[in-house]
Parts: sequence; structure tokens; C-alpha cells
Amino acid sequence: QIFPLKNSGAKAIPIIIESLHENDDIKKVAGAYTLSITKDKINIKIFDQSALFYALKTIEHLVEKKQTIQLPLVQIKDYPDVLYRGTVEGFYGAPWSFEDRIRQLKFYGDHKMNTYIYGPKDDPYHSSPHWREPYPSDKAAEIKKLVQAANNNYVDFVWAVHPGKDIKWNYQDSVNLLSKFQKMYQLGVRAYAVFFDDISGEGTKAEKQAAILNYLQKEFVDKNTDVKPLIMCPTEYNKSWANPKAGTYLDILGAQLHPAIQIMWTGNRVISDIDPPTMQWINARIKRKAFIWWNFPVSDYVRDHLLMGPVYGNTNDIDTMVSGFVTNPMERAEASKIGIYGVAAYTWNMKKFDSEKAFDAAIRNVMPTASWALKIFAENNSDLGPNGHGYRRTETVRMAPVIKKLEAEMLKDAIDPNDFNSVKKYFDSISGSPIKIMGQASNKHLVKEIKPWLHQFELLGLMGKQLLQTIDQFKQKSISDNWNAYLKANHYQRKIKYIDTTENQNPHQPGIKTGSLVLMPFVNNTLQFLGNKILGNTLVENKEIAKNEKLHTNMEQLSKQPLQVSESSVSISPLLETLTMKPNDYFMLSWLDNRLAQHLRVNFDTKGFEKWGRVESSIDGLHWQDIKKKDTVYHRQIPLLANTQFIRFINNSDSVHQIYLKEFSVKTNNNYNSKDSTLIFDKNLATAVLLQSNDSFSTAIGNNLKTVVLFLETFGQPIEVVSSSNTVLYKGTANYISIPATALKNCNQIKIRNKGTRAIRIVECVMN
Repeated sequence: QIFPLKNSGAKAIPIIIESLHENDDIKKVAGAYTLSITKDKINIKIFDQSALFYALKTIEHLVEKKQTIQLPLVQIKDYPDVLYRGTVEGFYGAPWSFEDRIRQLKFYGDHKMNTYIYGPKDDPYHSSPHWREPYPSDKAAEIKKLVQAANNNYVDFVWAVHPGKDIKWNYQDSVNLLSKFQKMYQLGVRAYAVFFDDISGEGTKAEKQAAILNYLQKEFVDKNTDVKPLIMCPTEYNKSWANPKAGTYLDILGAQLHPAIQIMWTGNRVISDIDPPTMQWINARIKRKAFIWWNFPVSDYVRDHLLMGPVYGNTNDIDTMVSGFVTNPMERAEASKIGIYGVAAYTWNMKKFDSEKAFDAAIRNVMPTASWALKIFAENNSDLGPNGHGYRRTETVRMAPVIKKLEAEMLKDAIDPNDFNSVKKYFDSISGSPIKIMGQASNKHLVKEIKPWLHQFELLGLMGKQLLQTIDQFKQKSISDNWNAYLKANHYQRKIKYIDTTENQNPHQPGIKTGSLVLMPFVNNTLQFLGNKILGNTLVENKEIAKNEKLHTNMEQLSKQPLQVSESSVSISPLLETLTMKPNDYFMLSWLDNRLAQHLRVNFDTKGFEKWGRVESSIDGLHWQDIKKKDTVYHRQIPLLANTQFIRFINNSDSVHQIYLKEFSVKTNNNYNSKDSTLIFDKNLATAVLLQSNDSFSTAIGNNLKTVVLFLETFGQPIEVVSSSNTVLYKGTANYISIPATALKNCNQIKIRNKGTRAIRIVECVMN
């Protein structure tokens, strides 16, 4: 073999390939190799065929890094710290496409990952109702091609089955599982997993799970010597759900499950990072090294966010305590590559893993010609926001201290020019980066996946630039000019809200959130600060509209679960896992007085829940009414009295039960009076009187006033302000109107008329 490639114009040098010798100073594991590049030859020593593949990938990377065919002279000893490294496509939501998976498998090979576990929750032939049946011919052909693509990249294609929702613990279903494995074997699959996660009822029994897995081990794995070790995901797959008592579920698996079968584990919680105490606890119970299923950057429980930040949190000393380590990514395959790259680097060389360096390298790999733009975007799309698991990530790490410092300086009216200029420059980059990213045809798949977030991010940058420009020029401008600048920034905020309510409207966590940990709070707070300055001493603080929509529960599993609140509904964000309810456990919704209840939508995907639980409504939170039909079966959509203010579900039995909390949502009408005059005197710029076309609004004014100042948002529509004697005080399209005392003589009321074709907003009225 020769290198460089043919027609490169460089001198060809030989590549010598041989097996590792017994006395070679290197850990001899699958994938291990040494690489020596001298002026005259390339010498590669390998443990196995995958090692040769990785050595050649290293040569590729050296060429890419140098951007030349001239190779550096190097001596490399290279081997993985973790035997099985890769991903598990185990998220809820839209599965990856066939094309996504092909690109992923190539990516894994490029970065020395060797495991891809195929387990999409929404594949009916992986899970219920069709796990017993063969794949249709078109899907079977796709799997066959995926297996071949995996083999080409030295990746184990691990096909997983999820039978626990409806499995019968009998001989027939044991045969059904074996038969399905054999059908997948015919498609080329040589690695298998069985998932018993997120189920309830009969499928959760440890003894039964161990027995059927041992049956598969004996009748399938042992009889096919080319099949990799079987993997299982237990029902109690994290410590917070595990029974701590000795001799229970995990101990039964540890004692009864064949020692060759690997057991997956997510850590102390569903979403958590891994450290030695975590591994010591679980390994002792299952009597083997756990196979880590790391739930990052998966976003199926925060689907309005992208998780594109760096990989960190797992300690660098667990390499000898795990049998494998796979990451569960997002449903957006290309956007997940940043996190996957970090896991590849971490699991290959754990001791020397550098999170920030891996992050930068991942960015360059995913988008080499606009890496600066993608890094700005990714570092501001990494946190999850409030979520039921309580798992958070850092965001805007480089600039967060300066942004927070500037915000404090603005409140004290003592802005440091260096801080101001640094933040302004950063917002310039924010507003420009989406355009740069969207122009990268080399990764059109990534652009397509994240396009709504890119639009949102651009608006966020433009809003920040507008606010900072206004703050900088505030003292040189008139109140009218400053108010118009405020409205321009507020217009960006309104566009951001529009995108959030129209894009990515999935039923779980709808919307588009970007920069939510640092940047969005900064621009929102700055907008409020600017409003305070414009209105001077008349506005001490900008009050948020009360958010009384709340989730009340006595259940730890739901204590951090966020709500989804819109103008027409209040809902508990769906829970992806089973919800275990002890006697008297409950969850309850309450909402604002200006909401009129219409109906409750319930979906627990659980038969017979009405026999042990009760849906109740209340107008005061003290007295409860059972909502049911005469036949005691609850409606899936239950009418509510308009004055209902509380709704709850409670386990009123003496036993523990489980449900799937897929929907618990109250549909409401808004009883909001848009012409309530208090809204323009409440010192709250977030509230306003909405005045429709050809409508008018009147308000009384006091005596001996010097001026009446109106802060409006006319959107260029013509308006009139007239006195109680019908004298025209103002006529035009201005957003800021100051009416002097001379015009208000003998006037006890003013009327604002909308003479345009669209609605206007009367934001505030100040009387001096």
C-alpha cells in the first residue's frame, strides 16, 4: 500500500501493517494500534481490523489538520478507554430518517465510535404493537443497508426490541422474541438489545426478564458465535427509581441474569452525569460493570430547545468501571453531532479529555467554513430551561460575566464603556451568525434542522443591538425618539414571541427557545430598564403580569415538571416515563381568575385508571367535585364549569398504581377586558388597551394638570385625541403625545379615536 493518494504529486511511501507484538507497550484491546510515520515509511501495528481502520482515520485527520498532503513525523500509541462507544437512538419523537442514519454511521467511523443501538421509541416494529412481526419489505431493505453501512465503518449495528408494554410471560412470546431475532439476523444484524424501560405492569418483573433474556442467550447468542454480547435496559434504569432494599429488582437481575449480558444504566436519575460513586453503587448490585446510557444531548423532554453545547459533567476516572458508554442524542441528527463528537473524544481518551477543546473541534468538524458563527449559536443553545428532571447546562460561558456586570451597571447608571462595547460587539456577532450559517450549503441538513432557531437567534441579536444603541444614545435623544426606539426593540420581542407560538408546535413542549439562560433574560430586563428610564420617576419598576398558573403536587417525580401556558390552555408538560402514584398522591392545576374554564383533556394511556383514581374540580381549592359519567368511566374530554379554578387527579385507593401522563390540559377562554382603563395607569408596559379600527376609548382626567402624556403604539395608523367638549387635541400617527395644560382647560375627559384600519395599543397614560 502507498500513501499519499494517487496523482497527488508527492512521493509515494510504503505502509507496513503488522499485528501488535506481545512485548509492545500498549493496552491490547479492540481498536488498539501504534502508528509510526518517518520520512521513508509508515508503520502500523494493530490489535484487530478495527484498529487498522482507526489508524488510517488518524492519518486522514493528520492530513486534514495540516491541510496538506505532507504528513508530520509522529509516533502514536492509541487505544480506547471504553470498549463500546457510540449512541443509542432511544429518544421519543420523530425517529431519524434513513439518510440521517447513514450520515451518522459515517460520522461514528470517522471518530472511532463502534456502537449504534437502534431503538427509536416510535418504531412500531421495535416496540408495541408490532414487535413480534417482521419488518415490511421496504423497511427491512433499509435496515439491511444500514447494517452494511455500519460494517463499513466498523460500527456494531445493535438492533433493540422493546416488548415490555404487552409481553406475555409464556413460551409463545419467548419463541416470538427468538423468531424476531432470527429474522433480524437474516438482515445482517449481529448485535442485539432488549429494552424494558418506561413500562408498567407485568413486563416489569425481574425474574421474568432474566428468564427470557437467558433463553435468548442460550438459544440464539450461544448458537451464533458471530453475535455480540446481548444488552438489556432494565425497568429500574436509574437510582432514583430503584428499590434500595436488598434482594429486589436489581439484585435479582444481578444474580439471575447470565453474566455475559450487559445491563444499561442512566445514573442517579433519568438525566444525570456519571462518577465513581454512581458506578460503585450499581455495579455492586448487578454484579457486573454497567453499560452507561447517558441522556445527553437528548431533548425529547425540552423539545423547544436545542442542546448543542459542550460535553461535560462526567468524571474522567470511570473508564475501568463501565462496560460501555453511549449517548442518547436529539431527534435532530446533525445538530446532535456536536454532543456526539464530545462523547467520542471522552470515551476514547478519558484521562486527557478536554471539554472545551472537544467542543471547538466538533464545531470545526460540523461546519468548518463558518465555525465562528456556529460556535456563537451553539454556546447560546445549550441549556434546557426549567424541566422536570432538573438537569441544566451552562450557556454563554464566555460572555455571561460581562453581560451580568453590564446589567448591574445599567441599573446604577454607571456603565463601563469596555463592558458596553464588549456586549455590543457580541450582539453584533449574534445577529450576523445565523445568516452566515444559513449560507453554508456544505451542511444543508444542519441548516434545515435548526432554521427556526436561527431566525429566532437573529431576532434576539437585532433586539439586543437596538436596545444597546438606545441606551447609548438615550441622553442625546428626546422622550419621543427614545419611546420609538423602545417600540422598535419591543417589535423584535413580539416577533420572537410569534415564532415561539407558530414554529415547532409539537404537542409536548411547543415553541422555539434560544439564548434562554443569559441572553433572553438580558434583553427582556434591558427592555424593562429602558421603559423605566423613558417614563422617569413615574415608573419605579416594570411589573410582570402575574403568573398564577401553577402545578401543585405531593409527588417528587412531578415536583419540577414545567407547565405549558398559552392564551387558551394550561397543561402539564407530558411525562415520558411512567408515573408511579402511591395512595393519596395527586397532581393539580390552578390558573388565573381571568380564565374561564371550558373542558379538561385527559390521556393517561392506562386502562382502568378510573377504578383507583379520581378526577376532581374545585372553585376554591377546598371543596372538590368528582367529575364522571353515570357509568363511572371518565371522558377523555371532560366539560368544566366556567368558574372552575382547580382541577386535580388523585389516587384515592389503598394501592400503588402507574399511569402514563400524556395529557392533562385545561382549555380556557380568556375573560380579559381589553378596554379596562386601569391597564394604562398600572405602570406596566407589558399591559395595554387594545383599540380596534374605528373604535374609541375614553378616560377621565384630573383638575389642575400641567400635561397629559400618552405612550401609544399606533403602527402608523391615524388617531385623534379629543376633549370632553369634542375639541381635537391631537391628530396624526405619533406614538408619543404630550397635551399641554392650556389645551386641557375645562376638560375632564379625553377620548382617543382609532381612525385607521388596524388595531393600536394605548400603553400608558401619565398625568402631571
